[in-house]
Amino acid sequence: MAGKIIRSILYSVPNTLSLFRLACSPVILWFAWNGEERPFLAFLTSALISDLFDGAIARLLKHTTELGAKLDSMADFLLALAVLPCIWWLWPHLLEAELRYFMVVLVGSFAQLTCGYVKFGRTPSYHTWTSKSATLLLSISLIVLLYTQDMSGPFRFSAMLHLASTVESILITLILPKWNYNVHSIWHALEHTKK
Repeated sequence: MAGKIIRSILYSVPNTLSLFRLACSPVILWFAWNGEERPFLAFLTSALISDLFDGAIARLLKHTTELGAKLDSMADFLLALAVLPCIWWLWPHLLEAELRYFMVVLVGSFAQLTCGYVKFGRTPSYHTWTSKSATLLLSISLIVLLYTQDMSGPFRFSAMLHLASTVESILITLILPKWNYNVHSIWHALEHTKK
């Protein structure tokens, strides 16, 4: 009985981290609106770190679920939506300088979500290897950019990698005959067509 309870708690950790990230979106909006740079950066950094661990913990525990994949994708998207106005309120000069790269990330995210919704009636939650790499680099480079206010090179590179992962996600959507989650690459999508 105790073992079952402990497993249940451990299995809920990845979803709890995704829910934490969901909750961070309104929190960072509030801090940014009120001009509170340090709490904004602390919560944003915490949210981005939680994104690095939720999927890894789920895979480690062998508890990847459709719900977990959806929660993770929703939390990522809402956090990305919240970051843009926050940066505009806190550092308008930074947003102006990097606007095209922020838009690449935002428009790319909308495009892949829209494509999945149009074809399957629901948004994709593929978690491809490319998107994981892009998200990791984007998170690190965004934090570096916000803390330094001038190191834009890594952020620009990661925005372009995000664009590549967006193209891959759209291609996966076009290839898949039915909705699926955790499709790690185009090759995996092609394997699904053979089933």
